[in-house]
Amino acid sequence: MIGDAPGDLAAAESVGACFFPINPGDEVESWSLLQREGLARFLTGRFRGEFQAELNARFQTRLPERPPWAR
Repeated sequence: MIGDAPGDLAAAESVGACFFPINPGDEVESWSLLQREGLARFLTGRFRGEFQAELNARFQTRLPERPPWAR
């Protein structure tokens, strides 16, 4: 699953799906990383584990405490 919100991550985790985050404020680089590395890792079974954990950790740090629309 590809997503850009905490609810997307939670939905993927709830069904055991892989999750590729599109990081807020860094969307172009996120899509580029998906194309450069993410898809190949997914297709070859190397997405889960360390790679997925790094993506999710980076995603969590990039999320604003309060989204712009909630201000």
